[in-house]
Amino acid sequence: MLKNPFGRTRNINHRLCEPAELKWDQVNDDPFYELAPMLSKRVVFLAMILLSGFSLPTDLLNAAWGVPQVTSEEPKANRSEGGAHEDLDALLWLQTSAEFAAITRQTFRLAEMNLGPALVDPTWTASVEQQRMFTQQPRKLAALPPAVILDVDETVLDNSAYQARLIANGGEFDPKTWNLFVQEESAIAVPGAVEFIEACRAARVTVLYVTNREYEVEYATRRNLVKTGLMEEDDPDVLLTKNERKPWTSDKKSRRTHLAGQYRILMILGDDLNDFVSLGKKPTPEHRRKMAARYSDRWGRQWMALPNPNYGGWERSLYDWEDRAERKAKLKLKRSNLRD
Repeated sequence: MLKNPFGRTRNINHRLCEPAELKWDQVNDDPFYELAPMLSKRVVFLAMILLSGFSLPTDLLNAAWGVPQVTSEEPKANRSEGGAHEDLDALLWLQTSAEFAAITRQTFRLAEMNLGPALVDPTWTASVEQQRMFTQQPRKLAALPPAVILDVDETVLDNSAYQARLIANGGEFDPKTWNLFVQEESAIAVPGAVEFIEACRAARVTVLYVTNREYEVEYATRRNLVKTGLMEEDDPDVLLTKNERKPWTSDKKSRRTHLAGQYRILMILGDDLNDFVSLGKKPTPEHRRKMAARYSDRWGRQWMALPNPNYGGWERSLYDWEDRAERKAKLKLKRSNLRD
C-alpha cells in the first residue's frame, strides 16, 4: 500500500512476466537418413578434384557438403546505406564517451545551484501552466510546497542497454520488448542524477517523476528508481505514468497542470521538449525549434535539458511522426533534413 500525496491510495500489483517457452522444429533423429542418396556422389566428386591436384576454396567445399554459410554482417533490416546501424555512433557516444557523463553531471550541478535562488523567490515557477494559473494570485503560489519535476527515461534512468539490444538483434523499438526490458528493473542512473535527488531531499524539495512509461509498468519503474537511489522505499506515490488516469496522455501538459495546483514547481528536467511545454500534435522540426527559442530565458535556469541523440520527438518529427513507416522511407525523410 502506497502513501499518496494526491489524495488517492492504491495497491499496485507487481505483474511478473514469464518468458515464453521456446519451441524448436522437429529434427530427424538420424541426420544421415536424408544425406545417404547424395553422399556417394559428393565423395566421388571431391575425390576426383583432389586427385587432379586442384584445391577448392572453403566456400565451395562447405557448399558441397551442405554446410550453412556463416556471415558476420548485421541484418539488412538494421543497416543504413552506409553499412552501419543508424543509431550506432549515437549509442556509443552515450555509453563510452567522457563527454556524455560530463554534460549530465554539469546539468544536474547547475540545477542544484539554482535550488537556492528558486526557493527564496516566492514568484519563481518553472511551469508554464502554473504561471498562467497564478498570474493574479502570487500569494497562493508562494504558499505551495516546493517541488521539481523530472522525466525518467534518459533523464534519470539510462536505458541504453535496450538500444544496444536493438542494434545487436537488428530490431526496432517495440512496446512489447520495451515493457519486458522495463520489468527487468535493470536501468542504471544517469551520471549526476542521484546527487541532485539527494540535494533536493536535503533542501526539503519534493521530487516528482512524470514519465511516458505506461501505467502497467509503474511498479517495475518504481522498483528500478529505488534500486538506483533515485527514490526511497517509503516515498509516497510521486510517479505519474501515462494513462494512469484517463486525461494523462503522452502530452504531459495534463500532468503538469495537475501538479501545478499542489506544488510550486521550481524546475523541470528532461531530455525532450515535450517534458517542458506542450507542442500540439505532430510538431514539425521548425515548430519545435521555435518553441524552444520562445522560452529561451528558461533554459539553464528553470529548465534543464539532458542530451539524448538516440530517440525522441526530434527524431520522430523528421519522418512526420509516421512510426509505422518502413525504415527506408524514414531514412529518406531524415536525409532530406540534412544541411550542407
